[in-house]
Amino acid sequence: MPTQQKALLLPKKQGDWEVHTIEVPKPGPGQLLVLRFLSVSLLPLSLFTMGAPLDFPHLGRRMAAIVFGGANSVGQYAIRLAKLSGFSPIIATASLKNAILRKSLGATHVLDRNLSSDALLTEVGKLTNGTPVEVIYDAVSLPTTLDSAINAVAPGGTLIHVRPGPIEEAKKAAAQGKRVVGVMADVNAPDRKKTGQSLYAKLPALLESGANKPNPVELLPDGLAGIPGGLKRSQDGEG
Repeated sequence: MPTQQKALLLPKKQGDWEVHTIEVPKPGPGQLLVLRFLSVSLLPLSLFTMGAPLDFPHLGRRMAAIVFGGANSVGQYAIRLAKLSGFSPIIATASLKNAILRKSLGATHVLDRNLSSDALLTEVGKLTNGTPVEVIYDAVSLPTTLDSAINAVAPGGTLIHVRPGPIEEAKKAAAQGKRVVGVMADVNAPDRKKTGQSLYAKLPALLESGANKPNPVELLPDGLAGIPGGLKRSQDGEG
């Protein structure tokens, strides 16, 4: 294992990115290196973005949940943690070609991400046997998915989104007695620090047991020059 690595750093706020050589992290006393650094490089951002809003004791316990964007990084962790929290059924939206993988993560059902809002509501009603959907995690948070999510979550239920700042759709949800929660991956925020400490304290055991696993990560060639090609593949549905 190499002792040093190249890293892209931001030395100061609103400054320019710089490439530096830094030491490769090593396990401390009593710690086990159970995963490759690359495989967990995005885990803190995606996991906490997903995990922070589920720190409500009344959530889970056989409640129905929907994850919009079950194929993206945050959505995959949403499925895993929803399963660990006891939600059931867990309905994920994704390309149907990814249905088998979503189910392996814990989704009980996968619906085509291209379904209209009305068609989605119909299918959800069938899968839940009319049971109200108490929690929806929208890992996409586009206007179309937010509209579908607000229509699908039950009065008194919670819609969690990842769009920065307040959203216009929250007014519609509030008028229907539905709660809207926006999240960001900041474990140092005063109102999130306790949740972050709890989540990270449990993370090593979850990883070692296999109850939670990092998402697959592909290292693009050519450094920063490889980003445009990677984005193009993602836009074309190849990533």
